[in-house]
Amino acid sequence: RNDGTRLSAFQADMQFHESIIKAAKTPPLAETHAKYNAHLRRKRFLSSQRLSGRESTQQEHHAIVKALVARETDQTSFALQAHLETAEKNIALEIKDRAAITAATTKE
Repeated sequence: RNDGTRLSAFQADMQFHESIIKAAKTPPLAETHAKYNAHLRRKRFLSSQRLSGRESTQQEHHAIVKALVARETDQTSFALQAHLETAEKNIALEIKDRAAITAATTKE
């Protein structure tokens, strides 16, 4: 795996989310995001590392921005929910893959 590409994908994902938080100009949202982001940073990194999910993540980001710009509340909610579900799946798959690798190397 190319660590530079992996880090770039993670940084782009974090920047996307931080841009939305800043644009919202809502201090409670910014505070909540900062609090939970500190706790979830590693999990978000794991989620961003799935090559198979990067294209869908970019599509989901596009759908979120499109809905936000159009001020379509229902569509924004739907796009955000889909994005969270993808993140959950990516995290679960990455953890499963890492556990399998660990198990395989432990047996050697």
